[in-house]
Amino acid sequence: MKTEKRYEIRKKAQKLSKIRKAVLAVLSCLTVFCVVYALILPAMTAGNKETEAATGKAPENYTPDMSSDTESPDIWEKSLPALTGNVKSDVRNVALSQTGYRESERNFILDENGT
Repeated sequence: MKTEKRYEIRKKAQKLSKIRKAVLAVLSCLTVFCVVYALILPAMTAGNKETEAATGKAPENYTPDMSSDTESPDIWEKSLPALTGNVKSDVRNVALSQTGYRESERNFILDENGT
């Protein structure tokens, strides 16, 4: 009787061990996939920028954000809130008006220092 119970317990333990190993294998594969994808994604983005710089035109799958590349000083100044004279309030309002702003990568002017 005791031998049969031990046999059943051992068989259940072996079955659980196989399930654990299978789950760990799946999780390991998923982890490897995510890490490789996370490492490849910046390289793909850099490749698009290098292609554009070398050929002078963007790859077919690239869609630029036209709102950030067509701004002028007039457009930028119009996006700022009116100043009230209260420095704390003005700084806060100007900062809030810049939320979500993305600087242009192609439409800019360098000063005499090259910055």
